[in-house]
Amino acid sequence: MSSDAKTRRLDCGTAAVDRISNLPRNIIVLIFDCLPIHDAARTSVLSKTWRALWGLYPNLVFDEFFFDQLLYDKDEQDPNVLLEVTGTISDILLVNRGPILKFHLFVPDDLPLHQYRHMDLWIRNISNHGVRQLELFYDPPTAYKMPSYLFSCSELTHLCLTNCILNPPLRFGGFSNLIEVKLEEVIITGNVLFGSHLKVLKLRFCDGIENLESQFKQNHSIINLVIQNSGEIDFTWFECTRKVQKFCLTLEREADSKKNYINLDKLVGNMTEIRILRFDGFLLKVNRNSYKLKKLIFFD
Repeated sequence: MSSDAKTRRLDCGTAAVDRISNLPRNIIVLIFDCLPIHDAARTSVLSKTWRALWGLYPNLVFDEFFFDQLLYDKDEQDPNVLLEVTGTISDILLVNRGPILKFHLFVPDDLPLHQYRHMDLWIRNISNHGVRQLELFYDPPTAYKMPSYLFSCSELTHLCLTNCILNPPLRFGGFSNLIEVKLEEVIITGNVLFGSHLKVLKLRFCDGIENLESQFKQNHSIINLVIQNSGEIDFTWFECTRKVQKFCLTLEREADSKKNYINLDKLVGNMTEIRILRFDGFLLKVNRNSYKLKKLIFFD
């Protein structure tokens, strides 16, 4: 092969690399958005620009696909496999130098991460990076006790937890910026205040919701409220829910139906903005002319 041909081939290769290196920053970020996180992390080898932008990428999603790829054809009980999983997530967190706006973590049911402290350290890491959106879907049979670092996430706006234990510190004064909270199969062991900016609160199959009394006793901004099979309800809470527009309430069915007899006027009498009601698990006395509802749904 002539030297001219070699030069042309090298020039073409260099140009191709330059095109990748010189992509606009917003295009590189869009590429990160479209890639699974383990593939996005690999792009840091392409150039200094890609490496620098990856170190500032704010949306970290370790979802089911991430674990499917990482654990494919491997024994999840093998300590070396666990080290690989925890090491991969820890490495990605360690190279991040900017704010973490979103942290999504799905933990498979047969991956015993609860035996290690890595998850606690990950929560500490994101709490130090100003996390705003935290989503933790924890499938193992043993509920995960959220570390105290969670309650120092002062910039948190969205919180979604499954199969966790919330045990706030004694001097916890409440969150200040939360807008949306979704809890499923969560145990609340102490007083929790989500703050006055909360717009959406969804509780499904939770225990200890009596510890949310402070949230309901203050004048709050909740417009979407869902409480489903979450233990005893203190109906005096709803005296302050004046801004609620959508209200869904499901109670555990009692053998004695009289225990679940509720007067609609007393239940939503102060909800002047109510538009959609959805009920299940109790008898309801309704005055048809009391409310201008768009939708009233009952389940048998």
